[in-house]
Amino acid sequence: MKKINVRALGHNGPIDFVLKLNNNSLEDIEVTKHTETPGIFKQVFDNLRDSILDNQSFQVDAISGATVMSQAILDSGENAVENAGIKLDSKSKISSKENQKINSDVVVIGSGGAGLVAACRMLDLGKRVVLLEKNGYLGGATILNGSNVTATNSKKAQAIFGNDSNKDSPELLASDVADECLNTNDSRLTKLMTENIGSAIDFISGFADLPYQKAQTQTPEHSVQRQVELPSSSSFEFIQKVSNAFKKKGGKIYLDARVEEILMDEDQQVTGVKAESRSGSLTVNAPAVIIATGGYGANQKMRGEESQGIDYYGPQTSTGDAYEFLKPLDPKSTNIGWYKIYPHGVEVEPGIAKLTTYASKKATDMGAIYVNSDGKRIVNESDVYAKFRNAVLKQPDKIAFLIMDKRTWESFYNLLILHDFSPDEIEGYFKNEGEKAPVFVKGSLAHVCQKAGINFDNLQETMHSYEKAVKRGKDTEFDRSAHWLHSYEGEEYYVVEQRDRFATTLGGLVTTSELQLQRKNNKTIPNIWCVGEVVGGANGHDSMPSMMNTWSFSSGYFAANKIFSYLQKSKKDVVKVKNVEFGSGRPKVAVPLTAKTEDDLIDQAKQINGENADLVEWRLDSFQNVEDEQSLKQASVKLRQNLPDLPVLATFRTVNEGGNYTLNSDKDYFQICRNVVINHLADLMDLELKHDQDTLKNLISLAKKENIKIIMSNHNFEKTDSKEEIVHRLSLMEKLGADIAKIATMPNNSTDVLKLLEATDEAKSALSIPLITMSMGDIGKISRVSGEIFGSCLTFGTVGQSSAPGQIESKQLFDLLDVFKLTHD
Repeated sequence: MKKINVRALGHNGPIDFVLKLNNNSLEDIEVTKHTETPGIFKQVFDNLRDSILDNQSFQVDAISGATVMSQAILDSGENAVENAGIKLDSKSKISSKENQKINSDVVVIGSGGAGLVAACRMLDLGKRVVLLEKNGYLGGATILNGSNVTATNSKKAQAIFGNDSNKDSPELLASDVADECLNTNDSRLTKLMTENIGSAIDFISGFADLPYQKAQTQTPEHSVQRQVELPSSSSFEFIQKVSNAFKKKGGKIYLDARVEEILMDEDQQVTGVKAESRSGSLTVNAPAVIIATGGYGANQKMRGEESQGIDYYGPQTSTGDAYEFLKPLDPKSTNIGWYKIYPHGVEVEPGIAKLTTYASKKATDMGAIYVNSDGKRIVNESDVYAKFRNAVLKQPDKIAFLIMDKRTWESFYNLLILHDFSPDEIEGYFKNEGEKAPVFVKGSLAHVCQKAGINFDNLQETMHSYEKAVKRGKDTEFDRSAHWLHSYEGEEYYVVEQRDRFATTLGGLVTTSELQLQRKNNKTIPNIWCVGEVVGGANGHDSMPSMMNTWSFSSGYFAANKIFSYLQKSKKDVVKVKNVEFGSGRPKVAVPLTAKTEDDLIDQAKQINGENADLVEWRLDSFQNVEDEQSLKQASVKLRQNLPDLPVLATFRTVNEGGNYTLNSDKDYFQICRNVVINHLADLMDLELKHDQDTLKNLISLAKKENIKIIMSNHNFEKTDSKEEIVHRLSLMEKLGADIAKIATMPNNSTDVLKLLEATDEAKSALSIPLITMSMGDIGKISRVSGEIFGSCLTFGTVGQSSAPGQIESKQLFDLLDVFKLTHD
């Protein structure tokens, strides 16, 4: 096997990888070194490698959201193969764009923490969920965070903190939030957050098997210990485990799907979204939409004065997309221009920062101090982060320096490696000797001052004063607790710059207290929910550590619960006739009466009772006096006398529709149906879709006035149409005004049966009326007993003669329906 070493220049620096070839076949690509963000790089590279290997070509699409990195790998790989004189056996094909349409219960836009938690909760509640992500990888802004989050009022907190967890409460957490942001928070949303984070943590921990443990850093902004994190401390562990669990349990994720339009019907009601990708457009029809698109920190046009001169360390894809595709709805927003500004940043390229929060906190716990360029301390290093942030902002050059000894540096270094830095990257910073950002220097005190641009005389005096404070156990300058005062060891010093930086936007869209989107006219859009960073207000103008994840998880969880209630209330109308409910519980069993005469009709009726039928279907096309209105009336009276408690469904089918009676015209058909309606000969009337639609509408209107329920049906005794056509016809029936829509098809193979069941499952979400579907014949029998699972509310069983192929004896049918009965919590 031939190996070719390749180097590409990625977003953060060199990416070294090895191409492994067998003759003209590329067998594998292995990365040996990189300095990219680990959580993003792993997803991007895995997807890119699979695409290259599948196509045996580097002429494939770069990964959305990581174009620089992925295109560099593609270009470098192609050049390396070409320079080696190797011609790959390319399998790549020119792919044409195609348009997809999907029906779902819920569509989630964005795959950060808020979107994933919301999607998982909806899936857990039994709804079909589609998640759209504009990038070629998952995680949004969450992928750059640590995994730390608060666990207030959760079972996890009880297990981790023991009795100390009782010191915490939603009210205390809300109070801490308000104190941190100086009461600039929206108390409605803060209450929502603090009261739901416990349930959210317990839910997502169980759903994705997340082993939360006590966070190694319990920050002083929190008045009690409540912060937890995953063993790796990395948000990538969260994103990977949660997304894998979501997909494994049936959720659908579409990457490279940028939402560009909110879909609305003719009544201006939101019906779904339309997304675009390199492969074409994707339309998702869904009665509920969740906006989890994150913030707008990378959008220069949306930034306010507060962010000027502050490095940005968030994802370059945080561009405020929702504000664009929601424009037609005129959404209300608040405090655009508020940001969460953090200390502990190092400027890795102009205007772009990486965070050192965990490492910096560890260093100050070990006694390290912060100084300015003048060599003087600027803050109590063990105080809350906001104090340090504000102290840095007051410096003319907006920069501070962390002064460490070798002992402290080693702990600092280990945490940098754990949180998004690589050894090569750090080594490169030291090689710069302070000549360009970020400043990482080491050596004697005089040397580090010279290289970092710090006043040596003042720093020497500062260090001397600090050592005195350590010895006497009292910091007279900033009142730092003696617990955090530790002497410096040795003569080698390490200095790392500390700049303020921001990633999180704190302003955003305005919602109701149930997270439904509000318009500028203060009207609510009832089926769009907003979660996570896209919503402004929960943490006010400043947030404590761990609170952005707390808001993401709690808002996603809360919104999902509210959406479930909304969908339950707006789900299919239940059609009730006498004591029988269609569209609720198990499918109801109708027994056909196919008698030719009145006497035979009554004889058949006497064989039926409440134990072997929920209703009867009177097949008028078998009744020989069907065109005699008086005969029909008389037979109906006697039928009802014998079956006073069972609803009667009247059905007339012509020979062309699989029935037993030949009529001269449509006019005769409608006259028979009209007689049934105006004389109340039945409780329900079956109307065949194939007839004139205008006349059908008129008859349906009359039936509604007479309180006769209409089942509109369509039968194909030769084949099974496409899934799309079946759903279309059922939708047309609803549009025409039917109370219940029915399709019956003839399968030619098992695939046809599956097609009918899949169409039923899809239509039950797309329509608001109950459905009846069945695949006829022996191979279609499964469709007659699985209606509760797929969404069919009625099936037909026999007591004596059947009226269609594949019908099952009614008592046996009841037993089978019990076997397939769903257990509802």
